[in-house]
Amino acid sequence: MSCRRDPLSGAPHPHPHPHPLIVEFGEASLPTQLRQLRAHRIDVAVIGVGPDLPAYEFEGLRRDLLLGGGLLLAVPANHRFADRGAIPVTELRDEPWIVGKGLRDDPQFGAWPTLDHPRIAYAARG
Repeated sequence: MSCRRDPLSGAPHPHPHPHPLIVEFGEASLPTQLRQLRAHRIDVAVIGVGPDLPAYEFEGLRRDLLLGGGLLLAVPANHRFADRGAIPVTELRDEPWIVGKGLRDDPQFGAWPTLDHPRIAYAARG
């Protein structure tokens, strides 16, 4: 998720309120979001980091922890996982995953990186 600036001026979109916030949701890989932050094309990026994920360089960027404690799972109330307090990531292998290809040399958007042979239900093209 990211928040964009005005593409022509580079400034936040004009708004009559003294403290405007214009939010546009977009999805991109972590490397793309870092490039956009450094180029001042976006103001905020919400990213995932952790021991099972690649390490990236954050020099010159401010980072604040929004949520700690690991991967969270959201399911409908009638889902088989709905009444369980904790789900090991390995049990997500047989759940349907949506994957896609990132831009240029960006990494693939795929199932959780530590899962062996996840069930891919849909593959989106980038």
